[in-house]
This record gives sequence, C-alpha cells and structure tokens, in this order.
Amino acid sequence: LPRPINPPNANTMILSFPVSLPPSGSFMIDLLYQPTGTDTLSSRLMIVTKSPCSDTIYVDLRGSARAATSTLALADLTAEIGSRIRIPVTLTGSANLSITGTRSFTGGIVFNRSMLWPERVFSGTGQPSMTTTAEGDSLLVTLTVDQPASPSNGVQAEVECLVLLGNNDVTPLTFRSFAWTNGTATSGTTNGSFTATGICIAGGK
Repeated sequence: LPRPINPPNANTMILSFPVSLPPSGSFMIDLLYQPTGTDTLSSRLMIVTKSPCSDTIYVDLRGSARAATSTLALADLTAEIGSRIRIPVTLTGSANLSITGTRSFTGGIVFNRSMLWPERVFSGTGQPSMTTTAEGDSLLVTLTVDQPASPSNGVQAEVECLVLLGNNDVTPLTFRSFAWTNGTATSGTTNGSFTATGICIAGGK
C-alpha cells in the first residue's frame, strides 16, 4: 500500500486502515520517498494498535536525497578548408542520471556561419534531429536527441560540418541553452573552438 512521505516534518496522514490480522499474521507497508530537495531528510511513522492491547509504536524514517548532475563539453578542433569535420557534444561527467530518469536533451551550438556549414547530425545513443537559425554572422544549430535510457559519459551527438573559406580562421564553439528534457539533472557546459587551416594569406604564407 504505497503512501507518500513528504519530508521534512510531514503532516499527520491517516492511512486507509484499520487492518485486522489473525494471530501471528503480518502485512507490508510500502513507503514511497519523494524528496523535494537534496539533503538528509526525516519523518516519523506512527503505528497504533488497539487489540489485544492498546499501544502506539513510532518508527523514525530517514532518507538521503542525491542530486543528479552533468557536465558537457565542446572540443577544440582544427581542419582544412574544403574538408568535413564533426563537432562532438561530449558528456564529460555525470551522477545519478538513471535515478531521476534523465535521458534526452536539447541544446544549441553557436559559431561563425561563414566558416562552418552543418550538413548532418549523428548520435550513437539515441535519435537525433537538427535545425539551424542565422543570427547575423553567427549560426545557431539546435540539437535534440531522444534517448531511450540514461546515457553514460562519452559522445552524445556529433554535428558534421563542411569547412568553408570564411571571414576568419578561428571561431568559438559556444553552447546555448543546454537542457535535459527528462528528469531533474542540472548541467554545466564548457565551450570549445574551431580553427581553419590551409588558408593562403598575403606573401604566400
């Protein structure tokens, strides 16, 4: 008979009792722990018996709620003009993702659109999709990856881009609004960069 215990200092709750037991009988009470924050939390279960003797038993309840966290990174990459390069979105650290059901995500990557043109997106852990939005000289690539299970650390998605002769030879690779769409995990991000090579400048260098 699952009953929620709302920590801490839960209000008194009357369960759907009484229950009659034969001599030496027993029954099970399942307590569903539903913390609203991360901490060691407590409450108290009161059991009242009336037969054959009146008695009250108190059971102290304690639980530890752990946060779900994640860190993701974009790499520092280099490639020649005219080649293709994959920008990996890498889960570099995580904790308790499966406990909270954290699976799928959406997020953006911003870079100089004169230097890189995204063509495809790949994912070995789920079903990826991609949209692009021009923002002046920058391009916002929005990724969504639907994953059937909580991911392990490693590459979650890769954006394949054609390297163009742009108006610069270096562009930041910047995360924009990364978020898990399942679960409650927080996320921290580290940006990367891209450097184009094979550019012939004045003087033949």
